[in-house]
Amino acid sequence: MAFSDFKKEKTIFWIRVLKGTFKVAFWFGDKAELIINQSDLSDDIKRDFEVAKKIGTMGRCISIDMKDSKDFDNVIKLIEIKLKIK
Repeated sequence: MAFSDFKKEKTIFWIRVLKGTFKVAFWFGDKAELIINQSDLSDDIKRDFEVAKKIGTMGRCISIDMKDSKDFDNVIKLIEIKLKIK
């Protein structure tokens, strides 16, 4: 399932539903690297993005396993970053 910005037809994130939880995944291209590194996201998320394997034109993935309120805060921050990128 994907959430899209319907005005621009841009997929913002993907959701994977699992038993008892769900994951939210974001795909970012090279343009996002500086924004992510300068953000107040955790160092773990920044490191995960840095070492993620680049997949063709899709870029690199940040996946959040939704466990607590900090995870929701990170998802909101990643949505804001995704919407900033043109």
